Amino acid sequence: MNWPDKALEVLGRESKLVLVTLCQVEGSAPRGAGTKMLIWAGGQFGTIGGGELEYRLTKAAHKMLSAPAEQPVLADYPLGPVLGQCCGGFVRALLEPLDPSATDWLVEWANGETAWATDVLTGEKSSRPADGSSGAITVLDQEQAVHSNLMPLEQCRFVVEQPPAPLPPVWVFGAGHIGIALHAILSRLDVDLRWIDDRKALAGQAEYCPDPVQLARTAPDDALIIILTYNHDLDYDLCRAVLSRDNVRLCALIGSKTKRARFVTRLKRDGLAQKQIARLTCPAGLPGIGGKHPDEISVAIAAQILQTIKD
Repeated sequence: MNWPDKALEVLGRESKLVLVTLCQVEGSAPRGAGTKMLIWAGGQFGTIGGGELEYRLTKAAHKMLSAPAEQPVLADYPLGPVLGQCCGGFVRALLEPLDPSATDWLVEWANGETAWATDVLTGEKSSRPADGSSGAITVLDQEQAVHSNLMPLEQCRFVVEQPPAPLPPVWVFGAGHIGIALHAILSRLDVDLRWIDDRKALAGQAEYCPDPVQLARTAPDDALIIILTYNHDLDYDLCRAVLSRDNVRLCALIGSKTKRARFVTRLKRDGLAQKQIARLTCPAGLPGIGGKHPDEISVAIAAQILQTIKD
């Protein structure tokens, strides 16, 4: 889940939350500019890197939550001399209180087409056309000018953030033990996740789909498809549907080398070309991690997904 969707979900039940954004980062720091986390009275979503920096920002966010009304706060955190973190960099962070009355911009942000400027004195949001620099974040002065060097805090007036690049689509077929474990990991990563199963009894956790094979044919061209259902015939039909397409980024199948060999024989018999069959990754998961426990397997698959995304 991305942060705007999570913010909207939380604001559906909470009166206020605080959005923390790293606006500028110099030197070595736990996370980069644009990193966000959400803080509300009963929880947190995301992380800006942990350690003393996150502790102080979280503490400041909870203080903001307890106040009847708060404006945004832009603050500087030298990581070495002030916070005692050995990375020794510098972070400028914005803390914004959000409430259910001002969520329209979150909906637009989730659509990923509009850049937004935040007035750090008033909290007012204003939209502007995206310039194509996905995820870029800039601090401007009163005249909305960019400074080449780090601007003194008292001169900062606007924070402008471009919409992020689309999240990589990851479709997981199967809500068994491994599917549950894998979903728990992927749901905390920056991916556009769909978790699918054809069993109505599991509709409360995974997305119910009576015909997952047909659904697989509609996956985005750059999707990463993970197949780990309860049924080998369904696994095969999903593999055939996915491998018959040209632009799916990953087709990873749970199983053994023996299962792969059997599937390859069937795929050849069903007319798939060698080039298509070669895209099948089975056993799913990054080699070398080992283990047969669902959690171990899910870690290996998640690592493979991340490796594929970054390649």
